[in-house]
Amino acid sequence: MALWRHGRSDMALTILHQGYDSSNLMASNGNGKRMIRAAFRTIIEETLIKKSDAVLVSLMEIAHAIYRKHNDIFVIACVWKQCFASEWFCDQKSAADLFESNVDLQQLVARKSGSLVTSFLSHNNLDAVHRIIELFLQYKERAACFNCLSLLFGYHHHHKDLRACAEIVKSCNELNMPLNETQNEQFLYLFLNQENNEGFSQRTYTAYRKSLKKFQYKF
Repeated sequence: MALWRHGRSDMALTILHQGYDSSNLMASNGNGKRMIRAAFRTIIEETLIKKSDAVLVSLMEIAHAIYRKHNDIFVIACVWKQCFASEWFCDQKSAADLFESNVDLQQLVARKSGSLVTSFLSHNNLDAVHRIIELFLQYKERAACFNCLSLLFGYHHHHKDLRACAEIVKSCNELNMPLNETQNEQFLYLFLNQENNEGFSQRTYTAYRKSLKKFQYKF
C-alpha cells in the first residue's frame, strides 16, 4: 500500500497481482491472501472515489486475469459493488456490463443480497437498493428480490415512513411476495399510530388488508 499511497499505482497493482498469483500464498498463507484482498478492496474504493479511469481499467484487467486463472471472483465482485453503488452513470454501466457477462457474479450477488442491501442502507443509498431489486426482478431471482424488499421495509419502518412502507407492501402483493406476519403487524401498527395520515391512500390500505391471510390482531 505504500507504493499506492505515493502515487505509484501501476507498480502497486502489479505487486498485488503477483502476490495473488503466488501458488504458495493461494494454497497455505491465508493471512497473506486476506491482506492482499483488503488492499485490493481499499484501492478499488479509492479509485472510484477519485474517478481514476486509467486505474479502474487496470483493476478490471487484473480482476479478470485472477478470475480466469484461479476461478476467484473476489476482485471482480469488489469492482462490481463499488461501481454499482456509485452515483455516476458510467460506473453503473460498468457494473451492468460485469453482471451481464459473468454468471458466477450473478449467483454470488444473489447469495449475498442481504449483506449488500444492508451495506447500501447503512449509507442511506436507497437508489442502489431500488436498482438491485430491479436487477433481481430482471434476472428472476425472486428469493433475493424478496430479501431486499423485506430489508427495505425494515429500513422505512425504522424511520416511520408510512408511505414508503405502504408502497413496499403494495409491490410485494403485486409480485406475490407477501411480507411475513411480523412485518404485517409492524405496518398495521405504524398505520394506526401515525399522527397524521393526510394524503395516505385509504384505497392502498384497503388493498393491503384484503391481501392478508389469517392475520391475527395482537392488541
